[in-house]
Amino acid sequence: MAWLVENPTPILIVGVIFLAACAGLFLTTVRKEFLWACAGILLVMGAVVVVDWCVVTDREQIQTLIADGEAALEAGDLDRVLSFLAPDAEKTRARARWAMATVDFRNVNISNLEITVNKLTSPPTATVRFHGTFRYKEKVTPDQFEGVYAAKFTVELEKVGDRWLITDHYEYETTPL
Repeated sequence: MAWLVENPTPILIVGVIFLAACAGLFLTTVRKEFLWACAGILLVMGAVVVVDWCVVTDREQIQTLIADGEAALEAGDLDRVLSFLAPDAEKTRARARWAMATVDFRNVNISNLEITVNKLTSPPTATVRFHGTFRYKEKVTPDQFEGVYAAKFTVELEKVGDRWLITDHYEYETTPL
């Protein structure tokens, strides 16, 4: 059932096909049964859209966390960045403090987001892989050097209560831009 709220597109496509078939049959036969079938199909498709909109999946929560983290980096809000990290994520917290003290992020771009959720662990865990590109201006140099840092990241998360927190990260630097 989780596939329904993760991506309802296949159900909606099948619904459109059945709707078109029923509408075609109604137009050729003018029988009310086909009109009622069209209404029923529309009702089911509407219910699927409402369920998809109302249910926030773990994957969607993680996507929101990553987007909020991106915004917090660009805003230079260290406290907000740290709020996304688990208290025992020492390495990641140290990296965040160092980066926020050293540079002002001008633009943060995250692409190729891959999220794998494991609900079989206790607590549930997730692994997120993505490519991050950071445009920044150094704070410590007199001429405020501007640069770009690009890396592939693997981020480990853990669900604490109803919230996902980052527990660790690994970065693999790519070719300088």
